[in-house]
Amino acid sequence: MDSLELRRKRARVLRRKGFWTLVASAPEYEELFVEMYYDEDLIGRISKEKGGGQMEIEFGDDEALPGSICRKADLDGFLSCVQTARDRLAGRMP
Repeated sequence: MDSLELRRKRARVLRRKGFWTLVASAPEYEELFVEMYYDEDLIGRISKEKGGGQMEIEFGDDEALPGSICRKADLDGFLSCVQTARDRLAGRMP
């Protein structure tokens, strides 16, 4: 999926509220990754780019507008979102 397709996919789902995740791919990543959002704001993404099954969390996005990055959210909701993203990336959830 190229960056334009990813932006279109994001736009379709950005109407969601609360914490949610999006499995995606992009040319700059060899593996799938999972983006985490709170309402319409990106929190970050979890990827397996390090190899060996290791997962890495990356906060924010260099291409995102400053106002579209989540800076503050409920901790319990965030931790649940991270676990969901991790499970989806590991193939334990659809």
